[in-house]
Amino acid sequence: RYNENVPVCERHVSPATKDKVCKRDGVKDRTNYLVDHFFPLSLGGSNSEKNLWCEPKSLNTAPQEYKLYEELKNGTKNQADVLFEIKMLKTKIITDLNRGI
Repeated sequence: RYNENVPVCERHVSPATKDKVCKRDGVKDRTNYLVDHFFPLSLGGSNSEKNLWCEPKSLNTAPQEYKLYEELKNGTKNQADVLFEIKMLKTKIITDLNRGI
C-alpha cells in the first residue's frame, strides 16, 4: 500500500469514548462535530483517546489528508513528513477555533 510499513488499525470508537473525548474538548453537543482521528488510522494513527478529537463538521480535513496519503503512496513524502503536516494543519484549526476565528 505504501512504500513504508504503516500499521493498519481497525476503526472502532465506542459512543462512550466519543462522549468522553467531546467532554475533554469542551463540546457539549456533538450535533455539529465528528469524533475523528487526529492522525488517521491509514497513516498509523490509533483509536486511543489521545488520538481522537472533536472536529467541526464544517472543517472537513479529508481533502488535505487524501492529498498527503497520495504523496506517501507515490513516495514523494515519507510517513514522518505526512504526520508532521497533519499535526500542523489540525493544530492550526484548533488554535483558530480557540481564538474564535
